[in-house]
Amino acid sequence: MKIQDHYDWIVIGSHPAGLLSASLVARLGLSVLILPFAQHFGLYSGSNGELIDTESNYLVGLAHGKVGKVEGLISSCLSRVGILPAEKDLIDAETPTPQVLTPSVRLSMVQSDQLSYELQRELGKANAKQLGLVNALKHTEADYLAFWLNLPKRLTLSSNRKPSSVEPMTLKHLQTKLSNNLKLEDATLVNWSSRKKFVSELSSNGVDFKEIACGLWHGVTSGVNSNPTLFDLLHVLSLSRTGASYRGGMTAYREFLINIARRLGAHIPLKTECRRIFVEKGRFIGVQVNNRGNIIAAGGGILGCSLSKAQQRVSYNGRTWLRRRKKAPAATGWKFTIALTVHSEAIPNGLKPRSVWQEEGAPALEMEIVDPATYSGSESTQSEEKLIYLRTVLPFTKKSLETGYQRLIAGRMVRQAMEIIPFLEFHVVRIFPDFRTGVSENRASFGVVGDHPDKQDKSEKAEKSDKSDTSEDGARDDSEPDELKSFYGFGTLEAVPDNLLVYQGKALGSGTGVDSLFSASEDAYPELGNLGPTVAALEAVAWVAHRSGLAGPFV
Repeated sequence: MKIQDHYDWIVIGSHPAGLLSASLVARLGLSVLILPFAQHFGLYSGSNGELIDTESNYLVGLAHGKVGKVEGLISSCLSRVGILPAEKDLIDAETPTPQVLTPSVRLSMVQSDQLSYELQRELGKANAKQLGLVNALKHTEADYLAFWLNLPKRLTLSSNRKPSSVEPMTLKHLQTKLSNNLKLEDATLVNWSSRKKFVSELSSNGVDFKEIACGLWHGVTSGVNSNPTLFDLLHVLSLSRTGASYRGGMTAYREFLINIARRLGAHIPLKTECRRIFVEKGRFIGVQVNNRGNIIAAGGGILGCSLSKAQQRVSYNGRTWLRRRKKAPAATGWKFTIALTVHSEAIPNGLKPRSVWQEEGAPALEMEIVDPATYSGSESTQSEEKLIYLRTVLPFTKKSLETGYQRLIAGRMVRQAMEIIPFLEFHVVRIFPDFRTGVSENRASFGVVGDHPDKQDKSEKAEKSDKSDTSEDGARDDSEPDELKSFYGFGTLEAVPDNLLVYQGKALGSGTGVDSLFSASEDAYPELGNLGPTVAALEAVAWVAHRSGLAGPFV
């Protein structure tokens, strides 16, 4: 299909929320163009059998209402665009909320009736009751879930073109109502009703709830919050009821969304990339692509990439752009992943497919256990090997790009995994990217080449692994290929791919400061975790629907 001179909606980038907006807009009968923009760093399959997925396979809002889950916002959108039964089967609604591991607690975020037992087992009956978490969730969870599921209704105009009267209209209004209800309900819920009570202030008989709370926050949102308020934590834990994964990971999920958009008539030209974004008098007017000289005009557009990268390619006319443009949020970290291929028997019973290790003063360590067969489309779970993805968030600093620093962090991640999974060192088949330096003795210090534990105690292992065969600047002293440097050799912070970036707190929202150009990437609503980009995308679709004389995003 030949590229047209004008489209009603242009998606710039490959964030899943932006791709979802393409299907929603195409379903309204409007013309849509999808253009790649910046590199995303997802599933990698090497020539020697290496496999690594740098993205967590867990999306809040993807569950479709089975197995103790409730339908989420993303699932509702997919139902509207006509997801096929076979495609729906690729969504694993049984994916549990990540298990949280701390030095003293192993907690699974299960349904409310089972959660009470979990807390009593780990904290003690008296502490669990005093904590009040189960009771607080019972009084807030349903309202939060209904609020987000009703977002499309709130964005839909009534017959007289007035805003919808669905209540509550904003999250702030809902939270005010819930806070007042909690205060009236039970004296034990006062802590959970306050917007100024932080998890660090809540402890009972020596039980520190902060580690558990931060682990839960990271497990649900894939973001970082070192000290959330108890009230905000309730919101995040409520959203976890709608979490699910997609078979094959987020790279496969992107392909799935592209196929739906194509089926609905969106134009996805091959080998075509957005080169310039044109803004005139503060309004987005179109783009230029690599194989076409003329501007492709647009009625509106959405960024499936970070605002900071998009702003580098903006050509503007007039000073309105300079006055209105929003300052691009600064990333606070980026996701760093190491993949272990292990024998299947290494995985102990009771360890969930996703877990988060959290301890005071250290970043969260996420562990995701995957059957390699899922990437080939096979449903077999009898593979002789499993993949363990170890993920953490590195600070967004130049030091985090140094190979020596990454090697140190990777060593600590693997050693922590060995603390969690007994005898893991005897079952490791491959590490990718392999951060261990040249000599076999140093490899043995990680216990992955047949060393018996009696030959080295843990302190000796730790000491040897921290003394890598590198110079002070992180350069290797041997001639072996440096997989770590090749895989994560971004060079500059600006080169870190968008889908690895982590933002914290309130940031951009769906607006970019440019009329008719919206954002649906991780910098949109980081306070909502990975649901934030979908919320921003729906707000953008509602805008283009209203502009086209339609009532809302689902009409």
